[in-house]
Amino acid sequence: MIIKEIHSDIQRYLENDCYCQYEVYDLTGFFYQLVRPEEECVVLAQSEKHIVAKWKDQLLAIFLHENKVVNIQRVDATENNITELKQFTKDPSKKPHIDEVVKGSSKEALDKIMSIADAVIID
Repeated sequence: MIIKEIHSDIQRYLENDCYCQYEVYDLTGFFYQLVRPEEECVVLAQSEKHIVAKWKDQLLAIFLHENKVVNIQRVDATENNITELKQFTKDPSKKPHIDEVVKGSSKEALDKIMSIADAVIID
């Protein structure tokens, strides 16, 4: 399946609602990858409010409201994250415990950013 076929609103979201076109950020909000609507993916779980798709070595957590895509976040496609996000799709009241492929890599990357800046402003 290609990404734009996951949901009828996903192409609009990627082209118009991302901070910059096609940018999908990780949970820290700092690091992104470009997600193109014509790329291949596999839908792993789906509900009225959430879709989880495997794309490359990432999981795309797609959040829906009134049948409109309102957010997409990406996480590493570890076995734990697959299990946790599938469960979250079934029961959103259970907050998922997300891990990293290389434990501590997000903190290390954020520390590197902070080593060259006195502050970071998120708009």
